[in-house]
Amino acid sequence: MYDASSIPCIKIRDSYGCPVYSGDATSHTKAFEGPFHRWGRKPALLGGDSAGTVDSMMTPLVLLVDDNEGNRDLMELHLEGLPIRCMVASDGQGALESVAHSRPDLILLDVMMPKMSGFEVCRAIKSDESLREIPIVMVTALDSVVDQDRAKSEGADGYLVKPIDRDGLRAEVSSRLNLDT
Repeated sequence: MYDASSIPCIKIRDSYGCPVYSGDATSHTKAFEGPFHRWGRKPALLGGDSAGTVDSMMTPLVLLVDDNEGNRDLMELHLEGLPIRCMVASDGQGALESVAHSRPDLILLDVMMPKMSGFEVCRAIKSDESLREIPIVMVTALDSVVDQDRAKSEGADGYLVKPIDRDGLRAEVSSRLNLDT
């Protein structure tokens, strides 16, 4: 017998900005009370109308990792309308679990997070032969050359400095995923 409480809730957005979730019913309830009222849209569950189709499964998946919910929401908002799906993680461990479970096509990764820094997450992903080809773009408030050099030495493929510029973020994501926008 399956225990629904053992299934993690993962928030995903499809290519048109529609929130998509998987996970247990308790997580769904909490999640549905969140940002949807701001956008005036109802979420679709995985396996519903927009999720699970061949088109949606072929749509690139972007993992947004930031311990600050406002930053995650802002990145999602900036990326709305691009032909991508977005999945979020709030810390380094969650990012590694999401990467292992869903294998995203691109990771947008904050550096300064509790317990496990973005540098450590980047190093862990790039040291795994089966995952190292996933492009990682650091998205951080750290703007020194030293931090940029460290990101590069840990294997990061790109570096964006907060505050996040909408056009710069969209251009970086479009370029990394070879999107026709």
